[in-house]
Amino acid sequence: MFNELSRYADGRAGPGAWTTIRQAAGLPSDFFLVTDNYPDEDFMALCVQAASRTGQSLEALLQDFGTFLVDGLLGIYGSLVDPKWDVLGFLEHTEDVIHRAVRIANPEARPPALKVLRTSEDEVTVIYRSPRRLCALACGIIAGVAQHYESPVRIHQDTCMHRGDPECRIRVATGEPIRSRPTITAGDAGAI
Repeated sequence: MFNELSRYADGRAGPGAWTTIRQAAGLPSDFFLVTDNYPDEDFMALCVQAASRTGQSLEALLQDFGTFLVDGLLGIYGSLVDPKWDVLGFLEHTEDVIHRAVRIANPEARPPALKVLRTSEDEVTVIYRSPRRLCALACGIIAGVAQHYESPVRIHQDTCMHRGDPECRIRVATGEPIRSRPTITAGDAGAI
């Protein structure tokens, strides 16, 4: 995540932005090992500084960064992806295939606990639980997966830990729009 955030920052805010962001966050190292784990507080400090540097809200930055992350994640875990999956199938199997592989490769890794319910042929509900409360990042990753599959989706967060709910429930639909509160579409970095 840290190395991808450095690529994201330099890409969005210009060459050298990462060094400025890292220094503003008070982190001495410019290099993070993929195999090591780093404090969540350091990641969030970097995200806050990146949001400030790029002129985005923290939520918008996390969504945009999540979308950006997908290519790198597929570069690492793409061999685990079943070619028969579509965007909703990918989401349904993220926990039992990809997160499982992450935990095997690095037992100290703590990806979020996801439960995905197929609610209809063209809709799933992603139940996201994590003490990190990075549901905006999760929504961005969902949008990035949809871009990868070239499948327009609508993403709507019914419940959110940031609003006091015990978990985030994120509906993802292909087909007809979800009717209720505003939705985001793949590629839209607006607030949920």
